Amino acid sequence: MAEAVPGLGAYARTVVRLHPRPGAPDISSSHIGGPVLWPADEPWPHCSDPKYSEQNRHKTPDRPVAMVPVAQLAAADFPEIVFPAGTDLAQILWCPSHHPTWGYAPAFRLIWRDSSTVTAPLAAPPTPHLIGDADYVPRPCVLHPERVIEYPWHEELPKDLRDKLEEWEAGESLYQYMLSIVPGCKVSGGMSWEVTDMGALPPCDACGAPLKLLLQLDSCEWSTDAQGLRWAPLEDRHLEFATPEHNRAHEPTGLQISRYSHGGFFVCSTAPEHPATFFTQ
Repeated sequence: MAEAVPGLGAYARTVVRLHPRPGAPDISSSHIGGPVLWPADEPWPHCSDPKYSEQNRHKTPDRPVAMVPVAQLAAADFPEIVFPAGTDLAQILWCPSHHPTWGYAPAFRLIWRDSSTVTAPLAAPPTPHLIGDADYVPRPCVLHPERVIEYPWHEELPKDLRDKLEEWEAGESLYQYMLSIVPGCKVSGGMSWEVTDMGALPPCDACGAPLKLLLQLDSCEWSTDAQGLRWAPLEDRHLEFATPEHNRAHEPTGLQISRYSHGGFFVCSTAPEHPATFFTQ
């Protein structure tokens, strides 16, 4: 793309495809789903508004619902992530229920942790007594990080480059759907915004600085249409469609984000400890 469209190379960026696969991740490792490194004497996060789940709307149970671990990312594995001083783990948990007030996303917590302070870890996370949507409970997955190059969503680019891309594409939308944004679960980079258009992302609520993508979660790792020719890993292209082996590679986490789409956790670009935001498509 950098050769095809002069000037585009300046916008190339490295992202980390996570390539999750169902497994039994270690409590201290980077992974999706499964247990996280949590002090046994620290209160577990709970959702105080479970009434918003689709199956339990307008019915508030007697006790709040325990959040479920979504992902744990270690600084040792991801130098691309800027961790707050004194921390080396990013832990994301959310409520396993649909929350209309959050858009098509559950309420979540992002915790930055110093792993060296966890001397007596919790053996296993508590099991929620109410799961409003099983699609929000990820399968435990080990990760196989791979650094790749992506280019920004077309709305991120200046107009002169968008005009060059439009001329090069000749009406085929190759850049937007196949040659720019990396799909699947990944760290860093950007998201595609084909549902809502990108518009202007809101700034950090705390300080007004621009937001940046920390982690993207996707309902599948690659498309099954023509886009799949670009993004399906070479190791998985021999798999027959809809077989158990194909499904484990194509939809490893079992998550369904929004309407079988994707979403991203965005953090402040200058102070990642500021409140995070989750956007979906």
